[in-house]
Formats: sequence, structure tokens, C-alpha cells
Amino acid sequence: MRAWFASVLIALALSGGPLRAELISDVEYGIAAGERLLLDVRRPAGEGPFPVVIMIHGGGWGSGDKGMPETPGGGADISVWFTPIEQAGILAFSINYRLASAHRWPACLDDVQIAVRWVKAHAADYGGDPSRIALFGHSAGGHLACMAGVVAEDDTRVQAVVGFAPVTDFEQELPIRGGVSLALQNLHGLAKEVTPEALEVLRASSPINHVRPGLPPFLILHGDADKTVPSQQTLNFQAKLREARVSCELITLPGAPHRLSEWAKHDPAWPRRLVAWLRRTLESPAPDLVVSARGDGDFATIGAALRSIPVGRRERTVVWIRDGVYREKVRIDADCVTLRGESRDATIVEFAQGMNEFSEKPDLIGRAVINIEGDDCVIEAMTVRNTHGVIGPHAFAIFGRGDRTVVQDANVWSHGADTLSLWANGGRYYHARLDVKGSVDFVCPRGWCFMRDSVITQVNPGATAAIWHDGSRARDMKFVLRDCRFDGPPDWYLARHHADAQFYLLDATFSATMRDRAPYRVIYPLGDKPATEADIARNRELDKKNLWGERFYFWNCHRDGGDYAWHADNLVAADGAPTPGQITPAWTFAATWDPERTDAPRIDRVEPLDSGEVVLTFSEVVTVKGVPTVVLRDGRRVTYVGGSGSRRLTFGAAREGTDLGGVIIASEAGAWPRRASLTLPAK
Repeated sequence: MRAWFASVLIALALSGGPLRAELISDVEYGIAAGERLLLDVRRPAGEGPFPVVIMIHGGGWGSGDKGMPETPGGGADISVWFTPIEQAGILAFSINYRLASAHRWPACLDDVQIAVRWVKAHAADYGGDPSRIALFGHSAGGHLACMAGVVAEDDTRVQAVVGFAPVTDFEQELPIRGGVSLALQNLHGLAKEVTPEALEVLRASSPINHVRPGLPPFLILHGDADKTVPSQQTLNFQAKLREARVSCELITLPGAPHRLSEWAKHDPAWPRRLVAWLRRTLESPAPDLVVSARGDGDFATIGAALRSIPVGRRERTVVWIRDGVYREKVRIDADCVTLRGESRDATIVEFAQGMNEFSEKPDLIGRAVINIEGDDCVIEAMTVRNTHGVIGPHAFAIFGRGDRTVVQDANVWSHGADTLSLWANGGRYYHARLDVKGSVDFVCPRGWCFMRDSVITQVNPGATAAIWHDGSRARDMKFVLRDCRFDGPPDWYLARHHADAQFYLLDATFSATMRDRAPYRVIYPLGDKPATEADIARNRELDKKNLWGERFYFWNCHRDGGDYAWHADNLVAADGAPTPGQITPAWTFAATWDPERTDAPRIDRVEPLDSGEVVLTFSEVVTVKGVPTVVLRDGRRVTYVGGSGSRRLTFGAAREGTDLGGVIIASEAGAWPRRASLTLPAK
């Protein structure tokens, strides 16, 4: 596995301060058939080195441009990519290529390959990392990105491929177009009639026919209402990739057509979903442990992999789980563990565990399918489901008592209560792009929690609330939900609490079946029963944990079929009257943690030792993967010696004959890995 690390020399230089974002237009990346091949460089703010994307516009192989749409919102308009990619700190090279019918196939593919070679050679000139490149294309550009990805040799190989509604199978389109389409006639110099010779050409230029093992990971985004490129092509292409054991994640946009400019109307969060996948894919070092149910990994079970991780250290350990069904419940005791599935819908961790059954017969693993006891844990890209199957009683899918827990890009499902329960005293939790199903109080954090871009579905017709919060240990504790969609059976309730709680819901949408009842405090007895002495005593005890009043805040929240009065915007009534723009993860956690931060761990101090070694002290705890080599100002090469899992790393004399190379990343949990900057502090 260590061979996966690229050999890297890291030169330390004086910091010149962060650089501003910059657009450099019409850079020549080659000449083909007498035509200058041009690209635009879109450099983000900061020092780098940045991950890199090569953007390939659409337009039916015969039109389109690297910088501006044919017409605003037109089919070849790729301008929607520019801002989210720049804000994510990713260096972009947007290319033009030779267009049909003036230039026949494979001229456009040749140009993409020329661009890849050029970017590998010149990315560093613009602050990019040539070892972290993704191809990125829409429609015809998606075809070129996928085609370049599947036929690549060593000199054109990239680390990721992203296709937006890509054409991947020309043969499948023939019946739909009534023969060879005009765009393909122009591209290949064919007639409309489908001849054996034409079919051979179309098959040879279809990415689906070149899939093979060992390809880089793919992400495909496609609207299921696309009438230009049928989404079935993407489903078939994904299946072919997975058959070859190539990772392929699919984001389906319900109701979205072919044009990128229309996608935000159907899924406003798709740019964030894209950026999260890119950052995770391009920033992540090789996994430390591989789990495969097929037996071709380091472990066949997740539990065995987790038990191999020492408890008590602060090094991030990445456990990569290959697609498959893992019928086990597991416990994470170590800190800084990332449990990452190969794909959200095909990496499945499941177990039947009711809380009642666990109480009667407890074990050392825990009450949930995934039990988190360590801090700084990340769970991502998988399905976690409790298959207990009974609607109503407690059946935990994820239970945690660790601080700074991240759960993202995952399905978390149960038919019971408390599906996603993170209950550390004073804990901080971040959730993004989840699909959560459950019965009562099935998203129920204790402490601080930020959740975005998620779907929360109540499955129990008799449930009394979908979300719940306990923020009684500090007045500032809060549960923030942004851009979330809620659904459930007729008359489902939104939220309740027993102890002090603080809910913020922004840009939420609710199904028409939601009951007209605002979030509420639980008062016993439930229902219409007369209060008993036990009920009165219980309420009296809860009074001690309800000191700050009812705190439910809304902004831009709407219900299908009409809003209720309590949906009205009322952020002005919250402590400090925050504006919607202020309500970020960093604000939620009172600046004690920002899981969406993009800044790199930095070197705060350099200490030469009498032994000739040098100690680099970082701004936060870091993890070393591989054996990085550092070139000091005096030209001396030193290699990593020790200190991973701390702020202080020691480097010593270069080790000759060692397969060197590696990266340094933050140990703290976050929405994506953060690679350290090895720029010296300014004097």
C-alpha cells in the first residue's frame, strides 16, 4: 500500500502571504493541425499547492467555449462551475478543443490528452499539484472526460473523473435519434444511416466499451428528466465501472433537465455535493486499511480492521470499505478514525439490533450498528441501517459519545427511534448530505450540531417528533439545520425536546403532511391521560433543565401546500439576532471548531537540533502518511523521522534507497482532509 504514495520533495520557502484569486485567459497549451489550443487558468486565492480540475465544455462537439456560454443558460454554459470551484480552493484549467465538423474524431479527444500532459507539466507554475488532477466535463465534454479517463496511459492518467450528464454510449442513442444524430454525423463524418461500419466507429468512441480495472474513481451527476442524454446511459456506465471494481459515485438530480443552469432549481446543494466529493477524492491520501467482503483487502470485516487500530494516539487512520454488504455491528474506540465506504449506495453496513433486546442482553460492542467512542471520527460514503425492522421502539443506526464527529454523504436508516444519536456531554457534530429515516426523535444530538443538505423522513404514523435536541449543559448549545427536506406520513410532528433546546432551521422545506404544531417541550403525561404523581415529579425534575425558554428559530422555511404561522422568519429573536449569512458551522460551534475550514495546518516554528535534525512545530496536531522529504533553505534534504499524531515533527538525514514520498494532513475531523502547508513562517 505504501507504493501508492507519490515521491514528493517539499521545498520550504518564506511565506509571501496569501495570493488573490486570478483569471489568466488564453494560455496556449499546444498547437494541432495549425490551430492554437487555448485554455483559461482560474487560480483560487491562497498559496497552494491546490488540487486541479481540467474543465471541458459541452456543445455537441461542434460548439461551446472555455469561458463564456454560447448563450446565457445555454446547453454549453459551464459558468456555473467557476465560483464553487474557486471558493473550494481548487485550481481550474478550462480548455477549448478543436470542434466538429471542421475537425473529425479523434481531434477533440487528442486535444484533451494534450491538455492533460500540459497541465501535468505546468500545474505547479500556477500553484497546482500535478499529482491531484480531475477531468471535468458536461454533455459532449462529459463524454470527452470519461473517454480520456478510460483510455488513459501513464502520461494522461488522472486521479479522478467527473461527468455531468455525459454521453457514454453512442449505440444506445441510435433508436432515440432515429439513426446517427447530426452531432455524431459531424463528429465522425458519418451518414444518418446506421451501417456496420458506422456502428463499429460509434462503439469504438463510446467510453462504456473501454472500461477496465484500475481506472481512477468516477463521479457522475445526471438529471433524471434529461431529454438530451438519457440518464439510463449513466446507470449502465456506473454498472460497467463497478463490474470492473472501479469506484463510481452517482448523484441523481430529481426533475433536472440537461442544462447545468437549470440544476440549482431542482437541487440547490449540488455544487456543495460536487465539491465535497472532489476534495475528499483529491485531498485524501491512500487508505491505511482496506476492508473487502470479497477477501481482497487487509480485512474481511470492519470490526477486525477497527480492533487493529491502537487506542490513545492522535494519528488519522483511514479505513476504506469496498462495496459489499457487511452484516455486523462495530465499535470505534480509537480517536481520529475515518470510516469511508467505496460508494454511498453499495457499501452497506447493517445489523438487527433493538434497544430493548440490547438492554436484556448487552454486549461490549454497543447498542447501535456503528458505535463511536473515540473523538474526531468521520463516517462517510456508505449506508448504515439497523434492520431490526419494528416501527417505533429504539433501534439505533449510529450512536456516539465522541467529540467532533462527522457523518456525511451517507444513508442512515432505521424503523425505530433514535436512528442518529450523538450524545457526548458537550459534544460537537457535523452532518452533511444525509438521508436519515426513523421513528421518534430519530435525529437527536446532545450538545452542538450543524446539519446541511439532508433529507429527514419520518416512517412512523404515530411518532411525536422527527428531530430532538438537548442543549441543557450550556446556553449556547444549538442544533442548526440548513437546506434540509422533511417528509413523513400524515400529521407527522417536526420537533420536540425534554431539556433545554435551541433549534435553527434555515431554507428548510416540509411536506404537506406535516402537522400544524411548532416544536414543543414534552410535558408528562403524554396524550390525554390524567397526570400521576410520577408524572408531576418527572416534570418537576425537567423544569431544572428548562431554564432558557422555548427557542425555535426559522428563516425561509416553507411547507408544500402553504406555510404555518410558526414558520415565519424570526432570527431577530435569537441571541445576538444573527443574520442567515452568519449561521455557519464555525458560528454554530462558537468558533471552537470549523469542520468546513479550508485553511491548511501551517508551520509555526522551525527548530534545528544539535543532532542535525530539525523539528517543525505545526499550528495543530497533524498526521504523516508515508515518508515526506523536505528540502531546507540550505539545500539539505531531510526525511521524516517521527512525531505523527502531534504538533511537532522531526526530520533527519535523508535515507538513501528508501521509497520516499508522502503527505502531512490535519488529524482533526472535518468535512474533507486538509493537507499541511510547508511554508516557513514569515520572519
